[in-house]
Amino acid sequence: MADSTTNTLADPAFTVSDRLRLLASTLYWGARPGDGEVWSGIDPDVRSIPDVQIGASQKPEGRQADVSVGYGDRLRFKTGTWKGAGDPHSTDFERISGQIGPGEAFWERAQQGGFPNQQTDKFGGSLALGPLRLSGEQQKATSNPIPLAAREYFQDPTLGERQRRINLEGQYPVGSGILSGRVGREWRDATLPQTIWEEQRRQIDAPPQTSAEILWRGQPGGVNLEAAARYRSTRGQDPSIGAGFTARIPF
Repeated sequence: MADSTTNTLADPAFTVSDRLRLLASTLYWGARPGDGEVWSGIDPDVRSIPDVQIGASQKPEGRQADVSVGYGDRLRFKTGTWKGAGDPHSTDFERISGQIGPGEAFWERAQQGGFPNQQTDKFGGSLALGPLRLSGEQQKATSNPIPLAAREYFQDPTLGERQRRINLEGQYPVGSGILSGRVGREWRDATLPQTIWEEQRRQIDAPPQTSAEILWRGQPGGVNLEAAARYRSTRGQDPSIGAGFTARIPF
């Protein structure tokens, strides 16, 4: 019968240093002074314990502080605060993301303080299919843009805006270069604040947009060549089509 005290603190041969090795973790830190970023974290050697990282950044567009907990890219939770340059109020955010095999998914929420006190929820994901990648997301923002002095004239002062998009993109070697492309569709709608004279909230549906682009980059004969074509169409309007190429000869 096995001794239950083996490899425990009750085992005289099992020292405190042995115990610390079982709970060993890698402590790391770093900084990019040019980018205004610093970070520090703990990465446990025991796979059942999540890693933790804290970070902060100070850039021309704003500053951010955040904490991230998870198991690498498989499952991660991140929360923090962002304040844009010149913004009077900060934005709190949280994000949950995960990755299993060729699939990824995420959900995030951002809450901006002050007026108009906007909350943005976004979720989406992607799936790799060989050389192709299918992705989609939905973003919904709610805010109260009606000033307090005018709230008495509204049954519901909330403005809701929703945006949905789906994309299929991929790349494949063709000749001496890489051919890449993307095709996508986007939908937008908004639910307006409801005044006291309206029986229900009005909804505005923007015409859906379809876009596509194809790009080839290569070096035929030692020349850096890039050729591209783009297409964009809004329902009810004439489509926009463009194409061009550039060539660079190295000396």
